[in-house]
Amino acid sequence: MPHDLSAWARISPYLDQALDLAAGERASWLEQLEQTDVQIARTVRNLLGEIEALNHKGYLEKSPLLSTSLNDLMPALEQMVRERVEVESGEWLQNQPGVAQSMAREDRQPGLATVV
Repeated sequence: MPHDLSAWARISPYLDQALDLAAGERASWLEQLEQTDVQIARTVRNLLGEIEALNHKGYLEKSPLLSTSLNDLMPALEQMVRERVEVESGEWLQNQPGVAQSMAREDRQPGLATVV
C-alpha cells in the first residue's frame, strides 16, 4: 500500500486501469506490467487483492446505519439541530437556571454590573 502522495500518484493510474479491465484481461495485463515495473505490478496486485477481499466480505454493500429511511432519521436530525440552535443562541441556559446562576456568580468581576 502506498504511504506517501508521490507513490500513490505513480500507482493510482495503474490501479484505475486494472479495475477497468475484466478479470481475464487483468491477469495478462498484470503479467505485462511486471515486465516493465515489478514494484508497481506487485503493489497493484496487492491492492486488487485487498479490494477483492473487501468485496467478498460485502464491504459497502449496505449502509452501516440500521435504517436509511429519512422518516426514521428525521427525529434524530431534528434533535441535533434543536440542540445546536439552543447552544449557539444560549437558550439552553434558560432550561438550566442553576447552571446559569452559578456561571453568573463565577464569572462576575468586581466593578461590573450584573443582571440576574
